[in-house]
Amino acid sequence: MDGVVERKLIWNEVLGRTYSLYAEHFATFLKIAFLPAVIAWVWRYGYAAAFRQAVASGWLDRRNFPTMTALGLMQGSVYWIISAFFLAAVAAQVLCEPGDQSSLSDAFTVARDRMGAVLGVTLLAWLLFYVGRTISAIAIAELFRGSVLFRNYWATTITFSIPLLLIAGLLSRFGLAIPALMTQPELRVTQALKESMALTESWEPFFMMFLAKSAVLAYAGYWAANFLLDQLWFHRFLTRATYPWAQSMLYIAIAMVVETPLFISFCVLYRDLQATEENALSAPAIG
Repeated sequence: MDGVVERKLIWNEVLGRTYSLYAEHFATFLKIAFLPAVIAWVWRYGYAAAFRQAVASGWLDRRNFPTMTALGLMQGSVYWIISAFFLAAVAAQVLCEPGDQSSLSDAFTVARDRMGAVLGVTLLAWLLFYVGRTISAIAIAELFRGSVLFRNYWATTITFSIPLLLIAGLLSRFGLAIPALMTQPELRVTQALKESMALTESWEPFFMMFLAKSAVLAYAGYWAANFLLDQLWFHRFLTRATYPWAQSMLYIAIAMVVETPLFISFCVLYRDLQATEENALSAPAIG
């Protein structure tokens, strides 16, 4: 029982420090999020336009499963890379030395300098997530084939989301590798992953809780965004041409705002767990 209480207390401390830091430096984190958001928006809009053109011209066949799978892998990997670059910039900002708060440009410079290593961590995590997501979706579809469960939107959404949450929670143990790479320039990808896995042992429930909370907040944000867009459409402030642009901008802005606390928590957790481990190693032996 004492272990459970202590774990909950640690969770509360990490959450408290995370949101305190987010609120205190909200403007800075918003500026950091701006560049990844613009890149994600350009990619989203450009990919959609190119995809429609390829289908219309007959160059791309939606029924070609290998090609569509490759495109799905590529599209998802780009979003993960953008998010990883965002996390790296946040880590460079949060984990700088006391009294030597890095500027916004320095945060991106450090992230860019270690981009190769960040890419290695990101692509491995994305590939594992993609494979896990595909296998779980096929397994659920086969298990509940013909079930009345799939006639209900919410039941279907929850059924498919639970395995994704479990997979994402497990893969979040890789998340501390990027803060490690930002603070230790000599670290290799394999070393960063090993350090992250060692530090985050038994922290999977925390990551799942945070991801579930973020998903709920994102859904609420998307609902509010759609309501706002519908009102603007109804009052003719948006046209058929401008609606997709506005929707993409709002969706990506919501994603970045929701992602920021998660990334800050990775940095706070990395700092706290590393400090705890260093204190434990440096403590004198009893007797």
